[in-house]
Amino acid sequence: MPGPQHDATNNLVRDHPDLAIRLMSMISGIRLADGSQIRVAGGELSDRVSKVRQADTVLVGGPPQDPWYAVISEIETRLSDDKLDQTLRYAVTLWLQLNKPVYVIVISPDRRAATFRRSVTVSAGKLEITLDPCVYGPDNIPVLTDPGQVVSDPALAALSVMAHGERQEVSETFLKGLNDLDDDDAPRYYEYAHNMASAPARRVMEALMSSSTWLVSSPFARKHFGEGKAEGLAEGLAKGKTEGEVTLLLTLLEARGIAVSDEIRARITSCADPGQFEAWTRRAAVATSAGEVFE
Repeated sequence: MPGPQHDATNNLVRDHPDLAIRLMSMISGIRLADGSQIRVAGGELSDRVSKVRQADTVLVGGPPQDPWYAVISEIETRLSDDKLDQTLRYAVTLWLQLNKPVYVIVISPDRRAATFRRSVTVSAGKLEITLDPCVYGPDNIPVLTDPGQVVSDPALAALSVMAHGERQEVSETFLKGLNDLDDDDAPRYYEYAHNMASAPARRVMEALMSSSTWLVSSPFARKHFGEGKAEGLAEGLAKGKTEGEVTLLLTLLEARGIAVSDEIRARITSCADPGQFEAWTRRAAVATSAGEVFE
């Protein structure tokens, strides 16, 4: 059964139909006709033996009476050959219904996404189509580290958090970018990203939210935390900033898969030097061992 991560990512695609078209152009070099005329269509696909299949999202480009193409977007939190084959069956069914070009994209946080490749050619009388799914995961979804990119393309930024949010610079960039979004948009994209992110990435985001005073005075924070709560959070942060820094550093180490010994934990919790904390945190964002952080 689909979980919150699947549903949030699928909702992002459905709410931003052009996102799938832009991913295909940006990553796969597939340039389709004007993406402004793309719309979400019904996902129920019935094959010739009357078996109903439900695709996550079906996007159709062009006029309703004579579409140019269709795109099936599937969200898979964990990829498998069976799931990819099932998506190809969806595409064949849709192709037989429309007699128009059909494309398949699969969006997944699974780090094995780069290894999933499948191509199938189907013929029906004089008609023939080759389906070569575009699989987008951590290996090819862009890493956004410029807050300006978050402002200009918040949907892609949320997708970047899904794929790379355990990296401190990605989550930090995303949260900084939210400060410059409209008051109504920032909480919505935060919820997208938070629900799409992995558990380690969510912990990084939450640690950043609780340890960074630059956020709590923004319109986004007041909208997200509520009037009064933001001020209270700012007050608490002023008193407990060191605790937040400790939490952030430990969260980053966990996200990077670095074991924290009792000696290292004591070293972290006893440190009162902000400069040292900053140095450790920056190293932890890219380190692969405790030695790279503390030695």
